[in-house]
Amino acid sequence: APEQALDSHQVDARADIYSLGCTMYFLLTGRPPFNEGTLAQRLMWHQTKSPPEISETRADVPEGLAEIVSTMMAKDADNRFQTARDVAEQLTTWIGDGETAAQPPVAAAVLVAKPVEPPTPAPSPVDPSPPVATPVEPPVPEAGDTTRVSASETEKVVAGTDDPGLADFLSQLGNDDTPAPSAVVEPDAPPALTPDVPPTVAPPEAPPAPSPPPFTPVEVAPGMDSAEESPPSVAAQSSGFPDLDVSSPQATPRRSTRSRKTAGRRRASGKGSKMWLAIGGVVLLVIVAVVVMSNIGGGGGGAENGGETADPGSDGTGGDAGGTPTKVTPPPAKKAAGGKKPAKAKKTLQVGGVDAEYETITAALAYVREHVDGYSRRSRRIQVTINVLGGQTYAESIEIDGKKQKWPTGIAIVSTGVEPAIIAPTGRKSGIRLNQVEYVRIEGFRVEVKGKPTGVVLAGAQDRVQLENLVIDGFTESGIDLQGAAGEPSQDALRLIDLRLTAGGAAAVGVRLSEGVYDTSHVEITGCRLIGPQRAGIQLTDTATYVAVSRTVVQSAGVALEFSGENRTWRHLKIHNNTFSKVQRGLVFEHMPTDNSDNVTIRRNLFHEIEGPECLVENGYVELQFSQMVSTAGSITENWSTRTAPADLKKGERELMLPGLKQQRGVKVEFSSTDPAASDFLEPRDGTLPRRGPGNPKDPAFIGAQPFRARR
Repeated sequence: APEQALDSHQVDARADIYSLGCTMYFLLTGRPPFNEGTLAQRLMWHQTKSPPEISETRADVPEGLAEIVSTMMAKDADNRFQTARDVAEQLTTWIGDGETAAQPPVAAAVLVAKPVEPPTPAPSPVDPSPPVATPVEPPVPEAGDTTRVSASETEKVVAGTDDPGLADFLSQLGNDDTPAPSAVVEPDAPPALTPDVPPTVAPPEAPPAPSPPPFTPVEVAPGMDSAEESPPSVAAQSSGFPDLDVSSPQATPRRSTRSRKTAGRRRASGKGSKMWLAIGGVVLLVIVAVVVMSNIGGGGGGAENGGETADPGSDGTGGDAGGTPTKVTPPPAKKAAGGKKPAKAKKTLQVGGVDAEYETITAALAYVREHVDGYSRRSRRIQVTINVLGGQTYAESIEIDGKKQKWPTGIAIVSTGVEPAIIAPTGRKSGIRLNQVEYVRIEGFRVEVKGKPTGVVLAGAQDRVQLENLVIDGFTESGIDLQGAAGEPSQDALRLIDLRLTAGGAAAVGVRLSEGVYDTSHVEITGCRLIGPQRAGIQLTDTATYVAVSRTVVQSAGVALEFSGENRTWRHLKIHNNTFSKVQRGLVFEHMPTDNSDNVTIRRNLFHEIEGPECLVENGYVELQFSQMVSTAGSITENWSTRTAPADLKKGERELMLPGLKQQRGVKVEFSSTDPAASDFLEPRDGTLPRRGPGNPKDPAFIGAQPFRARR
C-alpha cells in the first residue's frame, strides 16, 4: 500500500485492503497494476500514479466490479473501504445486482483438485535406542475452535519471490523489536471434516520424501448432484481449514459508511478488524476467482434457463455443514399481483410535446415509482431516462423521496432541445427536492424561484447524485441547501457541476451546507458560478469532511466562503482554483475549528478586487491550532490577490499569499468577459498572473477558476 512504503509501523487493515485490490486487479487483467520499471519506480508509482483502467485490458469486466477494485486501490486510505466486511458486503451486493443476472452460475465453474495419494515414507533404519516420541499433526479443530496462524508461517511467501530486490524490501517492512502478533481466524461455520483420514505420523530421521505431483484441476459438471461424484480435494484433507461456501449469496443491504450526527468517522482498528480481514480476504479471493472463471469458461446457464446453484442454506450457516453442496432450484423471481412476473419497465420516458407520453415530470416519476419492480433493485448504470422537452415551462417541482417511497437506482432527468426546460414551482416550494436517494442525475434545466426561499434542497444520503448545467435564479435564502447531505465514498460523491446561481437578495447564500441527519461529507462543487449581490457564496454551518470547491467563481458577495458555528470540525477540505471577485472578505471562520480539524488545503485561488482580508478568524484566533488544520505539505500555496496589504496576524488574519508574498500581492489582471453566462467569464486575458504551467486535469497548474487562453 502507498502508506506502507512510507511508514510500515503506522499502517492498519486498510493497507491489506489495498493489497487485496491489487490481487483482484491481477486476477481480472492478468498483470499487476504496475508491470514495468525498477523496484523503486514501482513503489513510487503505487504512491503517485493510477494504474491503467481494468476496462483497457478486459472490456468485458462489469463496471461495478471494476469500480469496487478501484475503491480498494485508492491512494488515500480514508477513501478505501474501511474494513474487510465493507468489501465483502459490496461484492455480495454486486453479485446480487441485476447487472450480473445474465452471467453463468457460479457453481458451474468451481474447480476441484484431484486427490493425490500421499507418498509412502521411506522405512527408517533400525535403531536399538529406546523409541522417541514422534510429533503428531494436530487434529482438525472442532466447530467453534480457533485456528491460530503464526506470522512466521508467511515468511516463505517473501522468500519465494523471484525478485530479490522486492523480497529484500518486503522483508524489511514492519521490522522492529516487538514480535508480530499471531493472526486469529474464527470460522463462521463448522469445518468440513474428512472421515477416516488418520493423522500423518512422521518417522524420526526419515529421508526427505519426493515432492507430490501437481494438482490437476477438474471442472465440476453442472449436472452433478453433489461433491460425492467428484473426489474430495487434498487441501480439504490436510489443511484443517473449513470448506468455503462459494454459492451466490442473497443480496443484502449495503451498510453506509457515512457519519451520523454525534458519531465520528469509522476507522478500522483493533483485533476485530484483523480477524474479519483474515476471514473476508480468503472468502473474497474465492468469490472473485469463481466469478472470473464463470465469465471465461461459461457453464450451465443462469436461473432462467435451468442453471443450478449451490444452496446457501436457510439456517444462516452458509450451506450444508458437512461441506457437500446440494443441487437445488433457484428461488422463483418475485411475482407481481396475479402470480405473473413483473414486466420490464420502460427505459425512456418523454415529457412535453405533441406526441409525448406524459404532460408533466411528476407523472413520469409516478410511472417509475409504480413500476419499480420492473427495474433492477440496484444498478450502477442509468436504468431510466426522462427526457423533458426544452423551451417550455413546467409549473411543478422535481421531487424524489427515498425515505418515504421505494425508487430504483439510476434515474436521469434531462432537458432536451436548444432552450432549457423551465421548472417554475408553485407556492413556496423549491424547484428540486431529493431526500435519501441513490444515483440520480438532473441536467440542463432552468429553475425559476423568484421570491422563493430555496431553489434546490438535497437532504440526507445522496449517493452518486449529480446536478449538472442548471441555472437557478431569484432565491432569497439559499440557491442550494445541502441539509446533512452526504455522498457515499464507495459509490461516488455528491456532485454539483457547472451550475449558475443568481441570488434574489443581498441576504441570500449561493450554496449552504447545513445541519441534517448526517455530517456533510463527500461533496464536490466544480465549475459553478455564484453571482450576487449575496451574503456569502458558500456557507458551511456544520461539521464537514471531504468537501471540494474547485474552478468556481463567487462574485459580488460579502464573504466568499463562510465557516460558521462553534466547535466545528473541518477535515479534508479542498479549496483549489477558484476566483473570488468583488468580495468584501475571502475565507472567514466565525470561530476556531476543533483540534481534530486537519488536511485543509487552499491552493491557486485568485482574489480579485477584494476589500478586506483573504482569510480571517473572527473569534479566538490561535496561530498554532490553525496551523495544525493546514499542516499538510503545500496546503497553502500559489494564491494570488489584487490586494496589496499583507495579512495582520494581530487581527486574526492568515496569510495565504505564499510562498512569494511580494510577487503574489498587488497583481493586475484583465478578463475576457464579465458576463456570467459567457463561456470565458472571468477568464484572464492580460496582466501579471502566471500563464498556465504543466500539470494534470486533477491538479491544474493555473491560477483562478479559468486558465489563460492563447489568443491571436
